[in-house]
Amino acid sequence: MKSITSADLKHLQRIVVALCVISVFVFIVEEIYMLSKLGDSFVAHFVADLAVFSLVFLIFAITLYVCRHYRVTAARSSKIVSWERSMIKTLMEAWPDLVFIKDPDSRFIAANDATAEMMGAESAQDLIGKSDHDFFPKEMADEFRATEAEVIETGQPIVSLQERVASYGGKAAWLSTTKLPIRLNDEIVGIVGVNRNITEQKRLEAMLEQHRDHLNDLVAERTQELEGEKLKLEQALSKEKELSTLQRQFVSTVSHEFRTPLAVIDANAYRMERKIGRGVEGTELLSGVSTIRSSVVHLTDLMEGMLTASRIEAGTIEVKPECCDIKALIHDVVGMQRQVTRGRNIVVDVDPLPDSVVCDPRLMRHVLSNLLSNAIKFSTEATTVWLNGRMADDAIELSVKDEGVGIPKTEMARLFERFFRASTSEGIQGTGIGLHLVKQIVELHGGTISASSAPGEGSTFIIQLPADPAAKRE
Repeated sequence: MKSITSADLKHLQRIVVALCVISVFVFIVEEIYMLSKLGDSFVAHFVADLAVFSLVFLIFAITLYVCRHYRVTAARSSKIVSWERSMIKTLMEAWPDLVFIKDPDSRFIAANDATAEMMGAESAQDLIGKSDHDFFPKEMADEFRATEAEVIETGQPIVSLQERVASYGGKAAWLSTTKLPIRLNDEIVGIVGVNRNITEQKRLEAMLEQHRDHLNDLVAERTQELEGEKLKLEQALSKEKELSTLQRQFVSTVSHEFRTPLAVIDANAYRMERKIGRGVEGTELLSGVSTIRSSVVHLTDLMEGMLTASRIEAGTIEVKPECCDIKALIHDVVGMQRQVTRGRNIVVDVDPLPDSVVCDPRLMRHVLSNLLSNAIKFSTEATTVWLNGRMADDAIELSVKDEGVGIPKTEMARLFERFFRASTSEGIQGTGIGLHLVKQIVELHGGTISASSAPGEGSTFIIQLPADPAAKRE
């Protein structure tokens, strides 16, 4: 039903005024006519007609009053509606966010300039009657339409929905969208939407996330480094404790090693002193002197080994290679060992070796003496010790083999560690630095040393040195 407007009331008011004028004119004409007809009875008739006319005139007057009242009320209502529309429009234009109103078919009824700018329209008026399909790709517009249809169907608002859209010009933008239903007499007649541009916020969030991930990576990396350093420190501490224990054992062993030959020297010298002048036989004197010499050699070897080990550890030892008759050096070492340990069976086969090699004779003598003395020390007198030499490709290979106590397989990996002594060496003299020193000297010559052994079956040590005769070096 069409509502009565202010113009309708004004038109009705004019009709009522015209009827009033016509009624007065008709009343006057009728009364003049009745006066000529009735004569003396005209007064009674006039009074009756006047009463009727007054009632009609009152009805007209009430009608005019009602029309005027409603015209004023309508005018005021129109002003209020106009003011409200103006206020809404002002608020929409002043609002920095994208604000729009749509009908149930998702067509724009109103929008502010920010919405028009984002959608690429010249003004907000250009959006009226259009939908998102006129400005966005179909897939994106369908998503917008679906959310608006949900609001209209359920009557439930959508608040702060984050949407990624392509703004005018193809630039990507992030919007935080809120859509509310508009109700009129319990009927949803449209929606009002507010879109806030959160592109910068999303960029900062992404940057913050990137920095946080980078920080986490740095923390994880640093934590791993600290764990590695902690592990290294723990290993170093454990190694230091182990080394400290070995050093204490070494000091105790060395003290015993030094006391033994010194005690032998002192005892033999004392016996010789007491027998001098009593006709001591030459063989007895020779035996004492031989014992003293053996003890002195052993003591000298101990001191020389300790000094050489200290120099190697300090990096101050100097290898002085020269042209060396390796066969003669080996026979010399074996000869000295036979003097110290008379009666031991030492088999030597070094004929395949070249006549001349380049090495440090002093250090190589120490290597061979140590390996040979170990082979004798860790085996019984009834067994044989072998010292062989041969050429293996371009290397000189020397091997020392015994039939002694051997070394457990589980201890082979630590065989060349400083101060280490195998469990099978218990009760046998030694400091634990000999093999460590041998390995250091061999490596200083650019060679390698390996060992194979089994408890009760003896041990074999193999040295390989680069063949470098003097003729080839020149």
